[in-house]
Amino acid sequence: MAERDKITVKFCSPVFTRFEKSIQSMPINRDGLIDQLIADQIPYLRNDLAGKKLSRSANRYISARLKRLGLDDPRTIAMQPATAKALREVVIDHGLVRDAFLNAVLFFFTADNRALRALGLPASTSDRSLNQAVPFSAAPMTALLELFGDPFHYLRIGCEAKHGTGLYAMSLPDQILGFSCYLPDSEVPKTDAWEAQRAEQEEMERLMEMISFSNDLEAHTPGAAIKQPDRGAPQTHSIRKDQAR
Repeated sequence: MAERDKITVKFCSPVFTRFEKSIQSMPINRDGLIDQLIADQIPYLRNDLAGKKLSRSANRYISARLKRLGLDDPRTIAMQPATAKALREVVIDHGLVRDAFLNAVLFFFTADNRALRALGLPASTSDRSLNQAVPFSAAPMTALLELFGDPFHYLRIGCEAKHGTGLYAMSLPDQILGFSCYLPDSEVPKTDAWEAQRAEQEEMERLMEMISFSNDLEAHTPGAAIKQPDRGAPQTHSIRKDQAR
């Protein structure tokens, strides 16, 4: 057997439990499947995050939110050296929280229909957002290989159609924010960008309140509309008779 690299990962307990239960009845090696999933998803991750890199503040914030999701004790996962190398490189290039990405992959892989709908992702291949998706083959073995080669195909197409962004760049709900692969500083509390956006929102709210108050005042105040003087007709001056002479 080829030599494998071993990495230590902290998985969210409910997500990893669901993953293990899902593959118990299947003749699949756990670490081999995780290795294949990560290797296949890294190119899509790079594409989704092209030109983006987490700030240190965003990295720390995601790490803290991931811990709040309830992490298991560290697990050792055996990976192909090429997969482990690609993972290290993408983490460095985009400033990722590595375990957030690994948990996100398993979360998407095991998500049920209710979870997908909550994320605004297609829960059925008949979803209208998948009109442009390339269907899998009807031949059983070919279909199995196609699905295994790209298990997130429909999720990715649906995410781009519904959210206008890639699966790994989409904004996640607060409950699973710790699985985020990217988060702009404007969404990271206490950063300068977050404070600036908050100030803009407060200013907009004050402006809307002033407009609403002004409208209410005009609607409930009799004679609120001020009649402007008629300046259309020129003023005429009477001429005294003695002046006329």
